[in-house]
Amino acid sequence: MHLIRRIAIAVTFLLLAAFAFLWWNQPQKADMSAYAPADSLVYLEANSLTNISTAVAGTDAWSKLRPVLQSENGWAGPTLLRLTRWTGMGPIQSVIISRAQIAVVMLNLGASEEGDSLKVRPEAAILIETHTSSRRIRGVIEESLRKLAESAFGAPSFKKVSTNGIEYLFWSSPSGTRQIVATIAGSLVIVGNNEAAVNACLAVRQGNLARLSENPELKKMRGRLGADEALAFGFVSSANTARLATLAAPVLLGRSQTESGFGKIFSAAATKIAGTIGWSAFPANGGIEDRYLISLQPAVVTRLRPAFATKATGDVAFVLPTTPHSVSLYSFADPHIAWLSFESAILSQLDALSAAVFSSLFKSALFPYGIDDPERFLNLVGPRLGTVRLTAISERSVVVSEVRNEAALKQLLSERFPKRTLQTSVAQTSDSESAAAVVGGRLYLGSPADVETCVRQLTSGEARSIASDERVFRSSTAPIATYADDSERVRGFVAAIIRASGKREAGFMSDKIEAVLASLPYAITETNLADEGIERRTRSPLGQFGALSEVLFPAER
Repeated sequence: MHLIRRIAIAVTFLLLAAFAFLWWNQPQKADMSAYAPADSLVYLEANSLTNISTAVAGTDAWSKLRPVLQSENGWAGPTLLRLTRWTGMGPIQSVIISRAQIAVVMLNLGASEEGDSLKVRPEAAILIETHTSSRRIRGVIEESLRKLAESAFGAPSFKKVSTNGIEYLFWSSPSGTRQIVATIAGSLVIVGNNEAAVNACLAVRQGNLARLSENPELKKMRGRLGADEALAFGFVSSANTARLATLAAPVLLGRSQTESGFGKIFSAAATKIAGTIGWSAFPANGGIEDRYLISLQPAVVTRLRPAFATKATGDVAFVLPTTPHSVSLYSFADPHIAWLSFESAILSQLDALSAAVFSSLFKSALFPYGIDDPERFLNLVGPRLGTVRLTAISERSVVVSEVRNEAALKQLLSERFPKRTLQTSVAQTSDSESAAAVVGGRLYLGSPADVETCVRQLTSGEARSIASDERVFRSSTAPIATYADDSERVRGFVAAIIRASGKREAGFMSDKIEAVLASLPYAITETNLADEGIERRTRSPLGQFGALSEVLFPAER
């Protein structure tokens, strides 16, 4: 009896010790923004790779692609991963995947001249909190980075350098123009595209540089977008919204306008109009929903309200010649009032000089379409407008609108579109850069080739309403709804998955995969005005994870 009691006590003690060990060993969630510099331009985080993989595995897109790729799930079951995460026992790759929290920080965004073009060169770093000792992770991390460098650079050179007791790993492209730099600080892995990016994050880790986690705007945006429950979260502070505008001005506006001083006005306007920017992602109805919030100054929101007033939707799905690459539908109560509201919202925040420049910019916004008087034009078209990009390589979108006053509109068009193409009755500007046609009570504006395509197919009966294509159209009550073919982003995800498995994508991309991609529904983005600013929600096959996968597993060069 005493022996049985002793055995029971010993077993109980061992169970309690094992439980205590497992409890002590389980990882505690880290605040990844505590590793990011306070002045980071862009911050992204994902606190559970297993949650993301489970969400992606649950999408309709993956359920169709998996048998074609002859893949099982491609990852361990959630129960096994949870056990691995909790205990820290198992293959080290599985331990890292099950425990890892990841953040991406962009520290700077430079633009350099290469011939007649501007090339953007971001300075960025990836932070991986492995919740596992450096002794255990070092070998697998170095091997993974080696494969990444070989995939990105082909035949990179490699070296290890120790500075002040810190070991750095360098992989350089054969040309020496690109790098992967990494260091391991305890359980944290820092990987950057240059040494400065790695050192900045390392300084935060060591407490020598201010951290992003102390920013009160970040905490507010986390709550607003449900970051604690999200698959991923992104943030840009109000100060860096202006910085991004300044750095992006040469790319968005072109060198000539930037050099003429318009870039400074552009960035000054961004400071007075926009605030923080946030993003979060969630699984939703067989796909992924990306939520965005662009906060605006309260006065700007007030002035924008008339612009986002909508009319009863009715039949907003225009008749189009083909299944388009993308369509944006604008259900404004009055396009002219919406235009004036957008203009007023921006001009009200600017000084006299900046307002004059922006007013001129607004008046020229439709000039590429042959319209030099947008207010007069918008008074003649109906409340429902659309922009349609016929193909992925179309020069620009076609503007489609209902016609409110056909006689007055045709008078306007006769002034700006004097040339006629007899075969299709399409009017063109004198320089043949833009064309216009009125067919079936709707106006089509765009490049001559695209407008002629529209008219030819509309008059021949080949066109149909996009509402008849369930793959493209889903009813929406949003003032602005955009439908876009997302197959290219999913194709990139498939290629990245193939590369991640160590195989060559050329041998796997097949007609069967292309057939699956062609069957996927279009992404839909709904844009609304909220109390804080502009809200956008995009429901798509794989969300932004399709694009992010290509960053983590880049194509061979």
